[in-house]
Amino acid sequence: MIYSSENNNLNILKDCGCKSPGGTIKDITQSSSINNHTSRYDLISDRSVRNSQTPGNFTIYGPGTPENEIWKLYIKHIEGYLDVASMLALRQTCRLLYNHKYKIGKGELLFHGFMGYESKFVFDIIFPLVYKSLHHSYQHKLRLDLSRCILMRDISIVRMLDAAHRCNNKAEDDVRITNLRELNLDFCYKLSDKALEIMLTTQLPFLEKLSIRCVRNKNMTGIPFMRDLSSHNWPKFTQFCCSFSNIWLEPINVVADFIIRTAVNINNNIENRMTNKLFRHGCEGFTTSIPNSPLPASASAYNDGPNAANTTIIPSATSISDNMNVDESIYKLVEYLRKEPINDDLPRVTPVLEIFGSWGSRCLLESMGFSSHTRAFCTALKAGDAITCGKLAKTLHLEFESLAKLDEWKNNSTVQLLRNCGSELLVNSPLTITTTEHSGVDVWTLPISIAIQQEDHDTFNLLLVRGAKLNIWDYLGKSPLYRACEVERVDFVKLILNITLEPIVFDEQGLSALSIAIQKRNIEIVKLLLNSGAELNIKSPHVKCYKSPLYIACETNCPEIIQLLLDNGADPNWRFQLKLTPTLIAYRLDPSWLEIFIKFGAGTPRENRWVLTEVLSCAITKNDITSAKYLIDLFPDLLGREHDIWSKPHIQASKLGNLEILKYLTQDKSLLDNLDSSGTCALHAATEEGHLECIEYLLSAGADVNLCNKFDQNSLHLAVLENKYDVAKLLLEHKICVNQKDNMQGETPLMTCIRTRNESIGLLIVNNADNLDFNARDSMDRNCLMYALFFGQNTLSDLLAQKTPELTPGNNPHLVQSVNSVGNDKKKLRNILKIFWPKNATVEHTRIKTIDRVPSNTASFSLLRSRQIQNNSIIYQNSAIRSNSG
Repeated sequence: MIYSSENNNLNILKDCGCKSPGGTIKDITQSSSINNHTSRYDLISDRSVRNSQTPGNFTIYGPGTPENEIWKLYIKHIEGYLDVASMLALRQTCRLLYNHKYKIGKGELLFHGFMGYESKFVFDIIFPLVYKSLHHSYQHKLRLDLSRCILMRDISIVRMLDAAHRCNNKAEDDVRITNLRELNLDFCYKLSDKALEIMLTTQLPFLEKLSIRCVRNKNMTGIPFMRDLSSHNWPKFTQFCCSFSNIWLEPINVVADFIIRTAVNINNNIENRMTNKLFRHGCEGFTTSIPNSPLPASASAYNDGPNAANTTIIPSATSISDNMNVDESIYKLVEYLRKEPINDDLPRVTPVLEIFGSWGSRCLLESMGFSSHTRAFCTALKAGDAITCGKLAKTLHLEFESLAKLDEWKNNSTVQLLRNCGSELLVNSPLTITTTEHSGVDVWTLPISIAIQQEDHDTFNLLLVRGAKLNIWDYLGKSPLYRACEVERVDFVKLILNITLEPIVFDEQGLSALSIAIQKRNIEIVKLLLNSGAELNIKSPHVKCYKSPLYIACETNCPEIIQLLLDNGADPNWRFQLKLTPTLIAYRLDPSWLEIFIKFGAGTPRENRWVLTEVLSCAITKNDITSAKYLIDLFPDLLGREHDIWSKPHIQASKLGNLEILKYLTQDKSLLDNLDSSGTCALHAATEEGHLECIEYLLSAGADVNLCNKFDQNSLHLAVLENKYDVAKLLLEHKICVNQKDNMQGETPLMTCIRTRNESIGLLIVNNADNLDFNARDSMDRNCLMYALFFGQNTLSDLLAQKTPELTPGNNPHLVQSVNSVGNDKKKLRNILKIFWPKNATVEHTRIKTIDRVPSNTASFSLLRSRQIQNNSIIYQNSAIRSNSG
C-alpha cells in the first residue's frame, strides 16, 4: 500500500505520537504542505534551514525536542511506503527527519502528488531535492513513477533525463544515465514519438522497464522503436507496456524480439557468473543447473522449458572429507547444505510485454485470422448478449494458444509472449462506436465502457472474468469508474471499487469520478468514493480547468455533499483561478456557510488569510454588515490586508459608498488617512465615486483633506478628473489646497480643469477658492491663462485675463509646450486669436500682419497677449458707444 495522500500521512504521524517543535504534527504538515508551490520548498533548502542564532545548527521550525527521537524507530518502518510528496512533508517537521536519508520501497519515486504541476517545476526543483534526500544505495537504482503527471510533454523527457544526469554527478563528457532502472509514463497522453526518439537515442545502460499505458496520443505510433532501439543504448531493456495506446503492431514486434533476445543474454551471463564463482572455489559436483545448457535465442525455445525463468541450487550427495583444502566460508556453506536442503532461485530475468487495448493488439488479432471473432464479439457486446461474448472469448483464447504452437507463429516473439492472453486481448480490444461525445461521430472505445453505458451487468461481469482492465482510460479520456458514476449505477461503482486500489485521476479537462458524482448530486456514490480513499485536495496550479470536489459541490449548491466533503477533510482554502475558493463560492450562495467553513479551517493558518480577505471584500460589496463584523471580530488583521482589486476594506467601503460598513471599519481613527500600496486613501476613493455622505463623514471624523496620492494629487485633482462638481464644492468649503501640484506635469487642480475642458468646476475654483495662485506655473513654465488660451476655454480665459497680473516672459524658450513658438506655429495662434478679435476686414488684416511681424520668442507672445487684451477692451467700449448713440 502506498500512502500517497496527505490524509494518510497525517494518520501515520498521529499513530506515531510524535511531537514537533512548532506545534502538533498536523499543524506543521498542513502549514508545510508541499503543494503550495516553489516558495514552500525554499523553506527546506539548505540555504534556508540554518538557524541564524546558532551558527552551524540546522533546524526547520526550531530546536529539536527529545520527543522526536522516537522517529528513529518509526521511520525505518514507514519510509518504504512514502511517495515523494509525503517524504518532503516529513522532512519539514523536525531536524531528525530533515537529515535522515530515506530508503524508499524498491527505489521507486512516486510523483503522484504533482499531477497538476508542469514538468519544469517537477524536474528543476523537486527532483534534485528528493534525490538528495535518498540513501546513497538507492540513488543509483531509481524507478520513476510519473504515471499521474498528465502535463508531461516531449520536452519534459529532456528535462527528466537532464535532471537524472546532473544528479548522478557524472562528468560532462559522460552522456550515460546510469541511475534509471524503470520509467513509468502511464496516462501522460501528451507524449508523442518525439519523446520515444529522445529516450531511445540516450544511453540508459540499466533501464529495465518502460511503461506508456494509456498514452493515447495519435502521434504516439512507436515508429522510433523500429529505427533507434539498440542494445548499445538499452542493453537491459526487458519489460515494455503500451496497453491502451496507439502503438502500431510493427514496432511491437520489434520490441518483442529485442526484449527476448536481451533476456536470454542476461540470463546466460547470470548463469555463467554463478557457475564460475562456485566452481572456482573447488565445489565441482556440488551444484547442478537447470537448464545446464545455454539458453536458446529463439522465442519458441525460450518458452518451451518450464523452468526457463529460474535456476535452482540443488545440494549434491558427494561427500566431502575433513582434509579437503577449502576456505572457511565454503566449508560453512557445505555444512549448512548437509543439514537442510535449500531451493533458492537465482535472479533471473523474464521478458514482459503488455499490449492490451492498443491499436497493435487489434491488428495482431486480425493478422492471425481472428477478424470474424472480433466483429462477432462487437456485435454481441452492443446487443447485450453476454452468453455469446463469453463463448467467443473462450474460443479465441483456445485457438490463440493452439496457433502459438504452430510453426508459422512459433518464432513470432509477440505471439509467444502473449500466447496465454487470448481472451484478454479480445475483451480489451478497442471498438468503434457512434457517439456525440466530444464532438465525435465514430470513435474508439473499450468493451468495458460499452457494457457500463448500456448498464449491462451480466456482460460487465463476464468482461471482468475474462481479464478486462479497470484502472485505465478509454479513448475519450474516461475511466470505467467515471462511466459508472456518469450513469449513476451504484452496483457498478461498488464492484469497481472493490477491485481497483484507488479511483482514476482526472485528465486535463479536470474530470474525475468524484467530480461527476457530485455534479449528478448522487450522495450514495460520493460516500462510496470517499470511503475508498478518493483524494479531495489535489493541487493542480497548471491545470487551469481543474476544480476540487468541494469547489464543484459549492457550485452545484448541494448542502449535503458540501457538509460530507468538509467532514472528510476537504480543504476550504483550495484555490481556483483568480483566487476563487470554495469558501467564497459557498458564502455567495448562503452567508450562513461562512461560520461552518471557518470552523473547518478557512483562512487558517495565517498564510491562508487571503481566503477571508476575498470573503470580506464580497461582504462589503453586498453591503453585508453582519458578515463583515463577524470576520473582523474573529480576524482583526483583515483590516490591514489588501484585496487585489478593491484594496483595503475601509477603502473599498468608501469607494462603494457603504457608509455603515465604513463607520464600523474606521472605528480606529488611524485608518482614516491610511494609504494602500497604490497611495490611495478612503477620501480619495469616495471622491472618485462622488459619495458625498462618505466624504462628509470622513472629513468630520478627522481625515486630512489635503492628503495626496502617489502622484501628489489631492482630492480636488481627483474630483476634477472625475467631473464631480458637488464633491469639488464640498472640498472647497473645507479649505482644500487649490495650489497643490502633481508630480507628473506640475498641474494644479485649475490647470487640470482647463486641460479636461471642465469649465464649470474651473469657474467654481476661480470664484470660490482661497489663496488661489493665478501665476502658478507647471513644469513647462505654463500658467492657467496659457492653458485656457490653448484649450479654447473662452469664459475662463476672459476671467483669468482680468485676474492674472502682468506675466514675466521667463527664460524658458518653450513657454507653451503645446503651442511651441509663435514663429513655428502661426496657424494655432491664429485660431486662438479668432476667439478674441472681431471678424472685420480691418482688424483681421491688422491681426494677420501683426502675426507675420511677431518674432519667434517668448517676449513677443507676451506682447501679443497684452495687445490682445487692450484690443478687447477697445472693442467693448466701441460697442457700448454705438449702443448708446443708437
